[in-house]
Amino acid sequence: MHATEALQRIQKIAERSKYQDISIIKIKGFRLAYRGESLELTEQEESLLVSRALSKGYGIASTTKVNTEELEKVAKLAIKNANNAQPAELSPVKPERGTNTISERKPFTVEEAQKLLSYIKYLFDKELSFLKPHIELILDHEVKEREMASTEGHNITERIPYSTLVLYASLEKEGASISEVVGGIGGLEVLISRDWERIIKAISERLIHSIKAKVLSPLVRGSRFTVILDEVASGFLAHEIAHSLEAENFNPYVYSNVKPSSYAKLIDDPHIPYGYGSRVWDDEGVRTVRKTLISEDQISLLHTRLTAREGERPGNARGILHKPKALMSNTYFMPGDWRVDEIFQETREAIFIRGATRAEVNTSTGILTLQAEVGYYYKKNKGLEPLKGVTIQDSIRRIISAIDAASKVAGIRPNVEKGYNVSDGGPYLRLDRVRCA
Repeated sequence: MHATEALQRIQKIAERSKYQDISIIKIKGFRLAYRGESLELTEQEESLLVSRALSKGYGIASTTKVNTEELEKVAKLAIKNANNAQPAELSPVKPERGTNTISERKPFTVEEAQKLLSYIKYLFDKELSFLKPHIELILDHEVKEREMASTEGHNITERIPYSTLVLYASLEKEGASISEVVGGIGGLEVLISRDWERIIKAISERLIHSIKAKVLSPLVRGSRFTVILDEVASGFLAHEIAHSLEAENFNPYVYSNVKPSSYAKLIDDPHIPYGYGSRVWDDEGVRTVRKTLISEDQISLLHTRLTAREGERPGNARGILHKPKALMSNTYFMPGDWRVDEIFQETREAIFIRGATRAEVNTSTGILTLQAEVGYYYKKNKGLEPLKGVTIQDSIRRIISAIDAASKVAGIRPNVEKGYNVSDGGPYLRLDRVRCA
C-alpha cells in the first residue's frame, strides 16, 4: 500500500475534515556497540501508518499495522482527536510533489562495521594503552523511508540513509571522559573516508589534558573573560541559540534591543550536501529553505504551518507522531576572516573552550549555559593551561553582541535532538567579556 492509494481509500472519511494526510514510514537499520568487554548487535525494522487531520483542532493517530483494515480506523481516529483538540489553523502552502532518494555509495554490512570498530579500537590502544581507559564505540546505520499524501495535493516520497559513530573514552578513577560524534547521510563511505588517526589522536590529547586540568580559582569565578570557542563548542552555542528562535519557544524580551555583532551570523541550512539534518521537505511536507536566523539587521524564527502567519515562512517542522514543532536542521555560525592562529596571537589572555559536555538555554530568560568538555587558561607567549569544569553562563543578548572574531575554517558535526537528526557547528569564535563560572 502506498500513501496516495491510502488517501484515495479514505476519501469519504477525509471529507469530514478541513485537512487530512497519510504517511507511511519504514525504518530499517542496526546498532553495533563495543563496550569494553562486550560487542552487541541490535537490528531494527519497523513500519508506521500515520494520519493527521485538522478540524476544530489538530489530531493525530497511528499504528504499526500498515494495512487497509487499520487505515480506516486511523483516519477516523485522527479526525475524532482533531474535533476534541484546541482550535488550530494551518498556514497556506504550495502542495509539493516529488521524490528524494539518497542511496549509499558503499553499502553498510555488519561485517564491515565490525572491521571499522576493530581498527578504531586498535588506534585507541596505540595512543592510550598506558592509561587503560574504558572505550565505548556505538555505530548506528539506519535507513528512513517516508511517503506522504494529503488532501491539499501533497505527494512526496523520501529515502535517507544515516550512518553515525559515537566514540567515548573515560577514566573512572580520574573522573575524566571525552566523546566525539562522526557521521552524516550515506553508507559506509561516510565513516571510512575520515582521518581516524587524527580523530583518535585529538580525543586522546583531550583526555590527557582533562586529567591534568585544574579548577578555576574561586576568586575569579563569575567574572567576565575573553573566551575562545573551538568549532564543536561554537556548534553547541549555535544549537542552543536556535532553540530560542523556535516559534513556540520565542520570547521577544530575550531579543529586545539586541545588537548582534557582524560575526554573529547564525544560519539554518537544510540543503548542505549529505548534512545530517538535510532534507528536501519537512515533516509537514513543506519544502525546506535556508534561513538566516541572526544577522546584524534581522532576527528570524523557525516555523511550522501551525505557527507561521502572513509573511512568515514555515518549513522547519519535525514530528509526525506528535504535533509538529519547529526545530533546526543544520545550524551553524558563518565563518569569518580570521586565521585560527591569528585569533590567539591577537588575544592577550582568554579562556579557551574545546567541545562541550552540556549546553542549555532558558528560553524564558535567555540565559545560556555551556559547560566545556576541556577548558584552558590561555596567556599570550605562555601557552595553554588545562582547566576543569569551566562553564559559560550569560545572556544570549550579551553573547551574540560579544562575538568579535570568527575563523575562516569551520566544522559541523551530527547531533540528535529529541530523536530527530540535526547537525551544528561553526568556526572558532572569540567572545569579548562573557561571564564564566
